Amino acid sequence: MGCKNFNFNKIYKHVYSLTLIIKNFVNFKLKRYGIIAMAIKKRYLKTKPICKVTFKFEPPEGRVFHSVFIVGDFNDWDEHSHRLKKLVKDDTYSIVIDLEKGKEYQFRYLLDGKEWGNEPAADKHVPTHFGDSENSVVVV
Repeated sequence: MGCKNFNFNKIYKHVYSLTLIIKNFVNFKLKRYGIIAMAIKKRYLKTKPICKVTFKFEPPEGRVFHSVFIVGDFNDWDEHSHRLKKLVKDDTYSIVIDLEKGKEYQFRYLLDGKEWGNEPAADKHVPTHFGDSENSVVVV
């Protein structure tokens, strides 16, 4: 019984298929439990000391929100000043905020005015002054 009885291509296809199944399952679970939520994109202006930061929030699987606000240092934690716009094409929410370069800004998402969420893709996370949760931080 040698190697000529093994069909390596068939084994490779099964392993590759299994890898895709596991990857999709893990991503599904991360989204479902709110671990994958959003992305942050930074665009630095050459002519001004400003960075245009795009925050894109993707709701966890099966969750629908009527309103998503971003609340943080940049708006004195005003719960109504920065509402994210819902994008119909992919059911995500997005906003672009001009932030001064060379600073760090703490923030969180306010979902339907009652539930707080963090940004997993933030530059870092720091404990709140309440000590019961963390704030997301974007560094520009």
